[in-house]
Amino acid sequence: MLVELNESTRCDAQGEWVSANLEGEPYVALFLRELKNVHSHENLVWISLAIACSISEKFCIVLHMSKSVSRLIDFILDDVLRVFELSEHKTLKDFVSNSKGILYAKDLDIEDQTCVLEHAVFVLTTDKQVERVMRKKKLPHAFMSRSYRNGLDIRWRYCDRRYYERLKSDLLECVEKCLQIECSANSSGEIGSRRRRRATDQGIWIETRPTSANVLESDGGLVA
Repeated sequence: MLVELNESTRCDAQGEWVSANLEGEPYVALFLRELKNVHSHENLVWISLAIACSISEKFCIVLHMSKSVSRLIDFILDDVLRVFELSEHKTLKDFVSNSKGILYAKDLDIEDQTCVLEHAVFVLTTDKQVERVMRKKKLPHAFMSRSYRNGLDIRWRYCDRRYYERLKSDLLECVEKCLQIECSANSSGEIGSRRRRRATDQGIWIETRPTSANVLESDGGLVA
């Protein structure tokens, strides 16, 4: 289920999205730096959207993006679901039946971006600027990046409560499955335009920073 949120869909005073598809629903926010230049970072966009599809069985996903890349995101999501089906991991029917939704948050202003971040149950990002904002506000999040071996580095912060232990476990399970699927698809040529990688090059490196050890490099904030 893909739903569009845009600048006309605002946050109310309590911070809940005024949308019949999201009101009162806990959601995970996904902020990807690579969406500013999708063609140059398609590998990380692909795996991030694959993870989003998997997580969406447990939480609604709010995906922040520019309106100009939404059709390309549609194309990549179609490719993700095609590869999932080929790998017998998930069919399109499974996704439609089980997904809580991936909502496109297009061209939001700074106020609404901040609202999305503050009221998400969790934020997954590849954007260092967003990471700085989350650290300043001491909100639960994970920063994700490709490692030098083409696996994934994940840095958790402010996820100390028991509730987040289950969420972290679910997220790691999704990430592991998606890496395996991506590796298999690359090896067999199912992801045609992407560079192939050996299975031995895939992996997850986890870094958990204690809350008390978090130090901000700068005051930080979102910029237009």
